[in-house]
Parts: sequence; structure tokens; C-alpha cells
Amino acid sequence: EQNAPAPVLALRPDFQLCPTDGPARYRLAATELEICPSAQGYAHAMQRGYGLAPNLAEAYAHLLAGRELLIVATAQWSEFLWDQLAFCRALADHGARARVLLDIPIAELINRVRSGAAWQPPMFGVPTRPPDWDDDIPARLARHNLAQFLDPSAGWPADVGDALVFRFGYLECFSPAQWARMREWQARGAQFLNPPSFYLDSKVVMAALHLPALRQRIEDSAPGALDALDRGIPETRLLLPETVAQPRAEQNQWVIKYAGFDRGEQAWGGRSLAVGAHFSAAEWAELLEASLALPWPVVAQRSAPSAHIDIQYEGANGQAETFHGTTRLRSFLLREAGGAIVAGTHLTVAGEAVRVAEGVDTVQGPIVFVEGKNG
Repeated sequence: EQNAPAPVLALRPDFQLCPTDGPARYRLAATELEICPSAQGYAHAMQRGYGLAPNLAEAYAHLLAGRELLIVATAQWSEFLWDQLAFCRALADHGARARVLLDIPIAELINRVRSGAAWQPPMFGVPTRPPDWDDDIPARLARHNLAQFLDPSAGWPADVGDALVFRFGYLECFSPAQWARMREWQARGAQFLNPPSFYLDSKVVMAALHLPALRQRIEDSAPGALDALDRGIPETRLLLPETVAQPRAEQNQWVIKYAGFDRGEQAWGGRSLAVGAHFSAAEWAELLEASLALPWPVVAQRSAPSAHIDIQYEGANGQAETFHGTTRLRSFLLREAGGAIVAGTHLTVAGEAVRVAEGVDTVQGPIVFVEGKNG
């Protein structure tokens, strides 16, 4: 790690909409602070589809200020390739430059997909293979004119100038040689939206909010911010022998999940999430003990039950239909001088109460914030 880590320029909190009795009706609880988020392309497409201002692409173009956006993407998350390429095209429509640089040659990814080694359901958000499944990468690139945004290089360049770099993948997804190359780019003038620092990839960052030294530093630098953070981030603790007693005793009020570094891609998408209320006391105690024995960190987080709502959507037959499910609100936050830009906000409603994420069994739509009578 560097002695003075670079600032985080972009973040996507994942908020639960928690019901309240107040006039606002909901309280936002950030259960995740995603440092390597997807869905930029999807968020932009939703804004365009609903005829809204494309504020996410506009915000990125403003932040770039003439620089190129370089998306260095892991093949382990390659199912999001179209999302990232579509956002590159959206930026081009706003006069900005962007390209995707994979950590493997595109020819290798094409071979993996053709051989059935990748993009085979069940996968994230897609439990079974739909009848119109299209995994012909070259044909799709040509059909949608997206190849222009995909860097064809077999390796990573030694220098990317003053590019703004977005790391689409946790550091453990990349090789040590690629970690070194990222830091070389930094030393030569590139700036990262999400710096290549391991601690940023861990949910333990949320638990760090309870460190006395950090709380004092926040209070000294931004008076009043601690109250907002304490309201907005559910209590999160690193699961340790000295901290396990509370989630064990208050089983129905806690969840646990991998904090990262499990080498199995289980720390995102709700894959390792376990809800205390869903287990017997004996099962929960056993799960906590097993989690303590794992070689990677696990966090316990105070439960923030999500609101259940009905949302209308247009079905495949063109008819209006109603879907009932739990909710998650996502906003992209971009740092700028004097504050932050909030853009690309969208709501996901999912039928499964625990894992609320993009998928074929969800309904999504863009969200616009407006001033109400109560501000």
C-alpha cells in the first residue's frame, strides 16, 4: 500500500429503503459501499428510455474534463462487458473518450465463451439460460458498433498518460504484475476513480467507522458528519472472538457476510449473506463459529429490513403488470471540488427478500429526486 493513498473519486452506495413513520416514509440505509460498481451503462439506458436527463454520462464527462476514461476490467466479471461498453458509447455521445481494457486478450475471452467455460447460467442474475441467449461476442460487437471502445491490446501499456482509470474488479481479481502496472500508471500521472488499495475492496471499511481515532478525525474535519454516517450506515463490526457475542445474543437483529478476499467471488451480489432471523439459535451459533474460523474477514451488520412495494411495469405482452418485492436504491457518487455529484440513481425491486440485485426476476427503473414540502 502507498503511504498516502489517493482519494476515492467514485463510489456507489447500495441503500435499503427502510420504512419509517415520518413524512419521508423511508430511511436510506447504506448496507454496501461498492468501490468497483457495475450498472453505469444500465443506469444510462434507463434514463434514456424514460426520457430523463442523462445525468450520469454528463457527470462523468464533466469529471473527465478532456481526459480519457480507461476501464480496466477483470474477465471474472466479463458478463458486464456490454454494460461497460455501452457506457463508453454514452460518454462518446457527450464528447468524452472512454475504452475498456480487459485483463486478458479479447480472443481468449471469446474462446472461453465458445467453449462453455464462461457465460454459462446459472450466473449472476440469470438462473437459467433463456431461449434468446446470445453469446457471440464478435457478432454483437459488430452489430452494435462497440468494438471501437474495446482496447485490442494483448497486454497492458506501460503508460496511460493522464487518463482517469476505473478499476472494474477487486484487486484480488488481477495479477500481482497488473497491480504493479496500475501503480506505475499512478506514478506517471494517471488518476484512479477507485485507487488500487486493498482495504478499499473490503466491507471492513464500514466497520472502521467505529474506530475511535477515525471518528475523532471525521469530527475534526467535518463537524456533524458522524451523525449522518451513523444514521446512514447500519452498525457494522468485524467478526472476531471479542465481537461475536452481540450478534450471537441479538440473532434476529444481525446479518453476516464475507468482507472480501475469499478468492471465490462470494463477497458481492449477496452470495455469502446470511440473515440471523432465518436460522435456529443452534444453526446461527454454528455459523458464527464457522465464520470465525475462515481465513478471510467476515463482517456482522445490524439488519436494515427493506421496504416491500408494488411497482408497475410493462410485460413482454405489452400489458401493464404489477410486481411485488423488496427494494434497493443505488446512486453513483462522484467527487468534485467542494462536494459530490449524485447521478444515475435507480431502484431495483426483487422478489427474493434477501438478495436484491439485477436479474431476470427483478424490475428496475430510474429515480429522480425532487424537493418536497418538507425539503
